[in-house]
Amino acid sequence: MTAGYRPNILIVEDNASVRDLFELVFEPESARLLHATSLGAGLRLIGSERIDLAIVDYWLPDGDGGEVLRALREAQPHAQAILATAWGSDRSANEMVKQGAFAYLKKPFDVETLRVHAQRALLLSRLAWENEHLQTSMQRFGEEVSSWEKEVEAVRRLAALPSGPEDTAAHCRSAMEILSQAVGESVGLAYYASSVAGDELSIRCATGLGPGAGLPASLLTEGGLVGRALEEHRLVTSGAEGEPAGLGREKGSLLQLNGFAAAAAYPIEMKGRCVGVLVAGCPEGPCLGRAEEILQSSVGRFFGLAMQNAFLMEAATVDGLTALHNRRYFDLRLEQEVSRAKRHGRALTLCLADLDRFKSLNDTHGHIFGDKVLRGVSGCWQSGLRKSDFAARYGGEELALILPETSLAG
Repeated sequence: MTAGYRPNILIVEDNASVRDLFELVFEPESARLLHATSLGAGLRLIGSERIDLAIVDYWLPDGDGGEVLRALREAQPHAQAILATAWGSDRSANEMVKQGAFAYLKKPFDVETLRVHAQRALLLSRLAWENEHLQTSMQRFGEEVSSWEKEVEAVRRLAALPSGPEDTAAHCRSAMEILSQAVGESVGLAYYASSVAGDELSIRCATGLGPGAGLPASLLTEGGLVGRALEEHRLVTSGAEGEPAGLGREKGSLLQLNGFAAAAAYPIEMKGRCVGVLVAGCPEGPCLGRAEEILQSSVGRFFGLAMQNAFLMEAATVDGLTALHNRRYFDLRLEQEVSRAKRHGRALTLCLADLDRFKSLNDTHGHIFGDKVLRGVSGCWQSGLRKSDFAARYGGEELALILPETSLAG
């Protein structure tokens, strides 16, 4: 026997004296013997134990050794079998060898012959077992390499995303699409960005989580998976012991992801400050494991960087009250559009407007009401713009529009 290798040998034999003989042939230190006195008992051991070699009496009280051989071939292909009988013939021996038996011995057999056959059969069994496990390991390694390649490709695509201020929503959707391909289409994803005040999260983009999932437009930063992830600065999943099952709170209610067996929340942080939370949902719990690995890998970190870039660009170019572009970006954009219009000889229209008696409105109804009016007017302006048009808050209650390729006549 090979040093350090202690095989399991199944003895299926109803004769007690023959079983005692096997105890003398195989020392306890070199092999573990499993005894069965019937076909049924032998089949049960094949189903519950790893078998390296089976030595089987061909004639059993409840069947024949051929059934043991067939069961062994199906359940444990690496195992070898030696059949023994006092009533066999050359024809039956040849038939058993054709069916996969390593050897066929006639009783009474020579002990040394049995030992030699057993050693050779065990060597073949171990080689087959090691080859099987090597193939499994190679397959697993190939799958891991494929997974690494997908992760590297996802990181490359995330790093290559443009960081222009024109459309942060499109930036978010592109990053979400890349992440979705990395974690798998069966996993739904949603990204919630932090508000300026930091006490609320609003949804920016989602994929794979339809209307039936019950995704809220906003979530509070306390309670549920989202609150736990923000508090502990780590990925939190539902279903684990002690973890909250609800997604998060909206106006005091703990919300669930409808139709999803498992959910996870992963905080996106920038210099110690949370800029958003990534929510993942899976209709079947096991498929979330791969998503958790991806979210905590370099792919998740680069998704966070992409969201941070969008957050920084938006903070630098967008007015926090009206969601229009701010004065600084307006000045830059106006200079670009004037240069473009001159270069191509095309029309360009600039509109400036302010709200009449806005100070009086603030004094009468309060600044909170005035802010609502500003947001409402800004929303009306944005709803009627073309994709090429540009709206900004010029200052206070003053708004500005840049309309490329548009004359005063419209």
